[in-house]
Amino acid sequence: MSDFEFNRIITGDARHVLQDMPPDSVALSFWSPPYYVGKSYEADLSFSDWCNMVHDVLQAHTSIIQPGGFVAVNIGDILCFPDPDMPRFQANNVTGKKQSVTLSEVLTAKSAYPTANRHELAEILGCSEQTVQRRLEGNNVRGGKHSTPTRILLTGCLLNDWASEAGLYLYDQRIWHKDPCWANSRWHSTSYRAVDEFEHLYIFWKPGVTKFDRRRINAEEWSEWGSRGVWEIRSVRQNKRHEAEFPEELAARVIRLLSDRDDVILDPFVGSGTTTAVARYLGRQWLGIDKDPKSAELAWRRTNDARPDSPDRTSGENSLFDGGSSLHRLSVERSDDLPGRNGSATGYSRRRNPRGNRGDGDVGASGSAIRQGRLQESDLRLFTGGSTGSLNA
Repeated sequence: MSDFEFNRIITGDARHVLQDMPPDSVALSFWSPPYYVGKSYEADLSFSDWCNMVHDVLQAHTSIIQPGGFVAVNIGDILCFPDPDMPRFQANNVTGKKQSVTLSEVLTAKSAYPTANRHELAEILGCSEQTVQRRLEGNNVRGGKHSTPTRILLTGCLLNDWASEAGLYLYDQRIWHKDPCWANSRWHSTSYRAVDEFEHLYIFWKPGVTKFDRRRINAEEWSEWGSRGVWEIRSVRQNKRHEAEFPEELAARVIRLLSDRDDVILDPFVGSGTTTAVARYLGRQWLGIDKDPKSAELAWRRTNDARPDSPDRTSGENSLFDGGSSLHRLSVERSDDLPGRNGSATGYSRRRNPRGNRGDGDVGASGSAIRQGRLQESDLRLFTGGSTGSLNA
């Protein structure tokens, strides 16, 4: 294998970084791409840009995934996809009308007074002429401000096509049932749309021999979630670190089910570092990539803290590291000898004061951190502009 180093966070475009990774080096790639739903980090992406990005990242997995390995993608459907070719949705809100005059009543009046215009019909019916016109021609006839109509776009169909091009096959799927989002489905709205309360987990397989080991989880876990198509996992309660986090429990289930200790776990859209933090906690090697330097710094600090003997005090609810999950009680997965703990982690460090509390974070590493073997000076080049060949950030 090449001298490519794992157990680090790289600032850069995943489409470029993945090209420089060793072939057949990753056992599991678990990631959640931008969803094209208007988040700040995707504001500059057109739909075409988004498609090209996800397509190219999947294509780049062809060579780096081990034969028999997996690519697991967490993604939601685009529930409000703008479609200018879609007819405008017209809602006949029979219980919310300010005027009780019905279309039938307007037609009856028009039949009785065939020469009457709208204003005259309105006077006969005791309503406005706008009401008469809207009953006859539809609610949107008067124009006014309106947004582009939206529909649901099924992302799984796109992923399946792009993965097939890359030689990856849809092996399995799960539904992540999360907390409901009521924004578009409130009682007073003119909509029959369901609340947003689930996302997809698509698991693609690269042809080859796949290791099967029932010891990865126990029989109770297999019954409760390993064999189940729907995973009931609470959402991250407050996205304080990053505006689009998924829960640690989701990452832990995927990593434990589809990988072994010391396997390499990849996240090409690492964001807040959930995947890499959980991977390190569970004794896997890891690699995270993000084009946003702030996210890369956050992911590094969080992953560097992710070890069973050093609780992640920033995790909050649903945390593997503060006892908020049943996975916190795992003993078979724990070890003091975790990948990336003694000098192999690159990027960012966090100083600790003698009392064990976190001090101010800094980009790069302090001299004391280097002397202690936590980081090497050469590791810092990814984040400080030094030369590291093709992986400069």
